[in-house]
Amino acid sequence: MNSATPQTDTNDVDIANSLRTDQISQLYATAPIGYIGTVIATLATAAVLRDRVPDYLSLLWIGVTVLVAMARGVLSWRFARCPAEQKSDPRWMRWFQISAFAAGCGWGLGGILMFVPDSIRHHMMLDLLLLGMVTAGIYSYAIHLRTFVVYAAPIMIGGFIGLSTLPDLEWRGYLMFTSALYGVTALMFARILSRSLNNAIILKYQNAALAEALGQKSQQAEQANIAKSRFLAAASHDLRQPVHALGLFLASLNRMPLPAPALQTVADMESCVASTNDLFSSILDISRLDAGVIQPEPTTFALAPFARRIVTEHQFIARGKGLALRFHLSPRLEQAYVHTDAPLLERVLRNLLQNAIRYTESGSVLFALRQRGDRLVIDVIDTGPGIPDHLLCDIFQEFVQLAPQSLVRRQGLGLGLSIVRRLGDLLQYRINVSSRVGHGTRFSVEMALCDAPALPSAHASGAITELSLSGRLVVVLDDDPVIVRALTTLLASWGAQVHGGHTYDELLEEAATFTRCPDLIISDFHLQGKLAHEAVIDGIAAISRLRDEFAENIPAILVTGETDTRQLRHAYSSGLLVLHKPLQPALLASHLATLFAEPVMSLDGNVNERT
Repeated sequence: MNSATPQTDTNDVDIANSLRTDQISQLYATAPIGYIGTVIATLATAAVLRDRVPDYLSLLWIGVTVLVAMARGVLSWRFARCPAEQKSDPRWMRWFQISAFAAGCGWGLGGILMFVPDSIRHHMMLDLLLLGMVTAGIYSYAIHLRTFVVYAAPIMIGGFIGLSTLPDLEWRGYLMFTSALYGVTALMFARILSRSLNNAIILKYQNAALAEALGQKSQQAEQANIAKSRFLAAASHDLRQPVHALGLFLASLNRMPLPAPALQTVADMESCVASTNDLFSSILDISRLDAGVIQPEPTTFALAPFARRIVTEHQFIARGKGLALRFHLSPRLEQAYVHTDAPLLERVLRNLLQNAIRYTESGSVLFALRQRGDRLVIDVIDTGPGIPDHLLCDIFQEFVQLAPQSLVRRQGLGLGLSIVRRLGDLLQYRINVSSRVGHGTRFSVEMALCDAPALPSAHASGAITELSLSGRLVVVLDDDPVIVRALTTLLASWGAQVHGGHTYDELLEEAATFTRCPDLIISDFHLQGKLAHEAVIDGIAAISRLRDEFAENIPAILVTGETDTRQLRHAYSSGLLVLHKPLQPALLASHLATLFAEPVMSLDGNVNERT
């Protein structure tokens, strides 16, 4: 045993050094976007408040933030030019923390100088802006928690000092309380995310060390995949909870009467949550495919607007890397239709486009649609590094990434192409790939075209709906009180009367006071508490017991953050509608409208019957 100790200690030291190197590289890699965003946001805020804040205060704040951004830019430039062996020097981390603290102080200074004492509307706008900067800091700095803290603390302090100038005591107390609550929530989420990211990095190097010790490539891949799958399954549920609650709270906030700049900040925060949802979606897609619970729901929809929307949504990402995202649609396909599962096809195409943009450092990405006989061929062609012929089959395996190690550290989990292959098999698409090293790669998706439908597809319209649950009694059950509050707030904003509980016993006591049968039960899959002489209760059992209590087959929704294949099969076998965390409020609204067969008013004023 003693002879193994020195080797173990050496491995631990090597992993710790590698972790620090990855943390430093990740922090400096994401920083330049923040510098530009800081300057733009500062100038935009100063412009909005130009008539309410003295010019010398605005100029002082702009000068400080621009100088800090320039200094941070010089620091990043020096880091990029230093030799690779010097980038693990701890001094780079210290200098970055100092620069992050200076950036936080810049925003905190704005919270003091730019608050307008006699305007609640401008107070709320600036407060939401500062909280938005804290949210952005989570995704930029959470890989190193101390860096996030030194960045966020001066922002929150500056915001509190600014709010203290508000003469209305009621609004001052409310805004300070909600800001403090959000600050604590952000810190908790950053702590969870930091731990998960660092565990993932550590696990990556531990798997590499284990694979080297085993000495066989097949065993290396198998052990690494098993270890990563277990980690993702364990971390996914805990991470989903705060993101799930945050998305519901933001949806409720978005329905409040806020000024336009505040609504834009809320929209930006929702975009950050959506980015996190993409990561969870990859994990969930693999788990659902493993469990065999994905069932295609084909519809007939117009191809051209569908394809143009996907390209438009990726233009900004491509421009951010200095790439040209080009789009070509054969004129014969302008009026073409396809009959397939639109969300699953969109998932395939998004994964291919995101993969092409990620691994292309210069040049362009082409998204082309052409007709071959009675079939559609969709090509995603990049000018990236290319893939050797002997590795073309490996790229569709889970957790496989072929980019250089320095680039892999900034990418995802290596699940995208595996999901493409498995969804392609499910939908009976032909997925082809060809590549030339040093020139680029072409991915092709081939499927059948079809005739135009008699009526337009609901999916193709993309109409956003407003849901009314007025007069509906809804029961919410989740073992996390924050989730109960978030879901209760959202459902109440839609007009429902909501009763929530975080244990079955608690909800059962409250149900005894109901004057009528609930219209809907929304329950988490995993719950706290037990039934008499039975095992620990889950959401399926709780729904069944509540139905027995009221002697009615009450409509019910089961919500879960589970990724284990056996648990997913159990959930789907219940026959209940199963939705996954983090739950998109728009998706919930769509299911509720269908469930209650209510007329739903779209934003264009038309009434659509849901049946």
